[in-house]
Amino acid sequence: MNAFDGRIDHWFRRVRGAFARRRAALGASWREHLERVAPGPWPAPAPGRRTLGPAGSGERKEWVRRYFRPSPPPEQGRRAIRYAQFGGLGLLLAGAQLAVGMAGWSAAFAGVGLVLLLSGFTLYRTHCFAVRHADAKPSGRHLDRTLDADLRKAMTQALERFGLTGEDLILHAGPVHLPNARVVERGPGDPLVFAGPAPGARHRPNSEDRIRRFTAYSVAIVCSAKHHLAVLTFELDLATGAHKNVDTHEYHYDHIAAVNTSTRPARELLGGDIDGFPPTRAKLTAQELEITSTGGTHVLISTEIAQDHPADLTVTTSIKDALPELRRLLGRLAA
Repeated sequence: MNAFDGRIDHWFRRVRGAFARRRAALGASWREHLERVAPGPWPAPAPGRRTLGPAGSGERKEWVRRYFRPSPPPEQGRRAIRYAQFGGLGLLLAGAQLAVGMAGWSAAFAGVGLVLLLSGFTLYRTHCFAVRHADAKPSGRHLDRTLDADLRKAMTQALERFGLTGEDLILHAGPVHLPNARVVERGPGDPLVFAGPAPGARHRPNSEDRIRRFTAYSVAIVCSAKHHLAVLTFELDLATGAHKNVDTHEYHYDHIAAVNTSTRPARELLGGDIDGFPPTRAKLTAQELEITSTGGTHVLISTEIAQDHPADLTVTTSIKDALPELRRLLGRLAA
C-alpha cells in the first residue's frame, strides 16, 4: 500500500468512526427523549428476576401484555412529525399574512396550523407511549419461570383438592431433560403436570431461542393414588395467573376403559400469531392423551411437541415420557 492509499484508508476510518459516534449519540438522545416525552409505568424487568410477580398483580399483567405487544410501525411517528411540520408552516404563513395586513387569511392559516400542530404533537406522544410500552419487554425466560411457578403452585392445590399428599402417589414424574443438557430431578411426591397452549391462545415468535410463548395454557395435573386416578384440568391465563374452566376427574382404576393417544397438526393454534412481529412460519403439533372410563366419560390432555422444551420450565412432563409408566401402572393394577 502506497502513501496515498494509506491516507485514503485513514480518512475513511475517521469518517466511519465519526458516523458511528454520531449514531450512538443520536440513539442516546432518542432514548432520553422517549423517557421525557412518554415515560413508561414500569421498566423492563431485571434479567435475574425470578418471576414477573404474583397472580393478579398489575405489574405482572403489564409485563406479560408487553411481551405479546408489537411495536408500532415507524410510519406512525413520521406521520405525526409531518403533521407538526405542516402546522408550523401554517403558523409561519399566518404571521406573514398578518404582516402584510391580511388579517382574515392570517386567522384561517393560524387556525389550520394550530390544529395540525396540536394533532401532530398528540399523535407523536401517543406513538412514543406505544413504543415505550412495547419495547421494554420481559424476556421469554421470564415468562417460562412465571409459568413454572404457577404450575408448581397448582400442583399443591391439586393435591389439596383431592385430599392427597405426595406420599399417597404411586406414579411420579420423571426427570426433565432440558435443551442445555441440564437434567432436573423431580421430587418423590410430584404429580404429573401436562401443559400445552390453549385453543385460541395468541402466540409470537422469540428471536432469541425461536420458542413461541402463549397467552393461555391448557393444564392437566394427574395424581395417581393407590386406588384411583385423579385429574385436575383448567386453563391458565399467563397475564393474570387466573384459572378458568376448572374441572376434576376421578376414576377408579378398574373403571378405566381405554387410554388413547394421537398426534396431529395443531391447526386451531395457527390463527393466533400476532401481527406486527417478524413473520415466521409456525408449525405446531398437538399430542393428545385421552383417558376414557367405562361409563363413557373421558378427559383429554393436550400438549404441543413441535418446539423444544424451554430451559426454565421444569415442572411439566411430556405425554411421550409419561405414557409408558402410566401403561405399566394400569397393567399392574389390572393384573
